[in-house]
Amino acid sequence: MNKEAQEYLENILKKDPAWLIEDDIKFLNARRDYLTDEQKRVFASVLGDGQAPEPTKTELVAKLIKLDPSIDESTAKKMKNDDLKQAIAEKEAVLA
Repeated sequence: MNKEAQEYLENILKKDPAWLIEDDIKFLNARRDYLTDEQKRVFASVLGDGQAPEPTKTELVAKLIKLDPSIDESTAKKMKNDDLKQAIAEKEAVLA
């Protein structure tokens, strides 16, 4: 695996499986042979059929506010789930 792919995989493995975006899940599934048994256990919910359990809107809002406390809760609640997931992924990328 090239260095860029290895770094991307390492960033994915730092995340909570419930917060992975579709591209992360596809990447992880394509590289499952690189995972340890423990990593396979932790990410079992997204390995296999490629579908992660959908977090609730409340969970997404809470996660985003935890990552960026400057975000107003009422504004976050107005966002669509896909927009919340993308904002979370962007915040996690900055923090990684």
